[in-house]
Amino acid sequence: MLKKLGQGEGILSFPLPGYTLALDFPVRGDILIFLDEIDRLVVAAGGRLYLAKDARQSRETLKAGYPALSRFAAIRKALDPAGNIRSKLSQRLFDEV
Repeated sequence: MLKKLGQGEGILSFPLPGYTLALDFPVRGDILIFLDEIDRLVVAAGGRLYLAKDARQSRETLKAGYPALSRFAAIRKALDPAGNIRSKLSQRLFDEV
C-alpha cells in the first residue's frame, strides 16, 4: 500500500512529508537479510520504520529514524524509573537507549 503523508507531531510520530510504502513478505529463506538491506536504504533516504507494525528492526535503525528518541527515553525513565512497564518491543528497541 502506498500513502502520501504529512508531518507528524509527536516524539515518536511516524509520518514525515512524503510517501510511505507497506509491503508484506513471507518469513522464509534469507528474507531477514533482505529486510536489513531495505532498512539501510530507508535510513539513507531519511526515512523510518513504523513502530506500531515493527517486528524486527534494529536499535540502530530506530535511532537513525527517530531523532527525538533520547527525549522519549528521558520521559520513559522519569515516569517509570524501575522499568516495570515493558513490552517485547520496548525490551528489544528501547532498553539502554
